[in-house]
Amino acid sequence: MFLSEEIRVDSAVERTCQRLSSWLAVGGGEIAAADALAAGGRVLMRAGFAGLSKTVEVDTMRANVRDGVTVIPLRWSATGPAGDLFPTLDANLEITGCEAGRSRVALVGSYRPPLGRVGVVLDRTVLHRAGRVTIRRWLRGARAAVMAADSAGVPVADPATAPGPT
Repeated sequence: MFLSEEIRVDSAVERTCQRLSSWLAVGGGEIAAADALAAGGRVLMRAGFAGLSKTVEVDTMRANVRDGVTVIPLRWSATGPAGDLFPTLDANLEITGCEAGRSRVALVGSYRPPLGRVGVVLDRTVLHRAGRVTIRRWLRGARAAVMAADSAGVPVADPATAPGPT
């Protein structure tokens, strides 16, 4: 199933790229994922699927730039023995400039629902909504990390020496 969500960040594209790369490198993406899963879990609970929550691992590759878009490939997957009961998301975090001093951050990717045909039916009825809520919440966490670093006056690292995502 295809998934695409985006947010605007009140930070220049270069700063946003550096802040997000650093945030992902130190595990900020996974911390935000735990918060985001709680929001998605509330959607599932309202739909009668109580107790479906899981910790995840967010693996990323080094950012690359193509046609003015910084792309950070990532894989979001559930951990532990019941991990195969949850979808794995393969996506790109895409960062582009928009109006002066602002950035657009989009998560574009796809996942296959677990549990075969039953999972596809569940995805159409409720799981897809929970996934969207989760991704939106995660992107808000990414924006908050960028904005917190900007407001704290944390210097932007030189791109040549900045840590990349793992």
